[in-house]
Amino acid sequence: MTIHSQHQSSVDLLNGEQTLLLTQLQKYMNGSANSVGGVVVDSGNFDWTQYSEKYPGLTTPDETYHGTIYTESFGKGAYITKMTTNLMRDLGSIPSPQNSFYLGVGLETLHLRMERHFQNALAIAQHLEKNIQKNSLGFILRIRKR
Repeated sequence: MTIHSQHQSSVDLLNGEQTLLLTQLQKYMNGSANSVGGVVVDSGNFDWTQYSEKYPGLTTPDETYHGTIYTESFGKGAYITKMTTNLMRDLGSIPSPQNSFYLGVGLETLHLRMERHFQNALAIAQHLEKNIQKNSLGFILRIRKR
């Protein structure tokens, strides 16, 4: 199992190694967990029509939106459009102005926090490399090679 930061997930998404990224905002983006939120990033590279029997919500007419077939109408943006329209309509998944402010303030220090996280992870990896015999440091060592 590989566990890595949202930063690495974003890199994998941009490189085409991932098609969908789901992440929470309260710890990573915000840094202080004083608000709750989440993000969905869709690369648009997954072929929903290839598996239409598994994803009828995207590949068959949606009667709640005048029979729209998302894969035909929105192409690569089918998933994120369906998710956005249905979540906003049905659940009201829009952050409050105060939560948006907190998330924005947290983003101002993201680059500093990520640099410190990577420094700490590297220090731990170096310590473990010297003091532990078995090699279970795949991810941390992969970062160090960059």
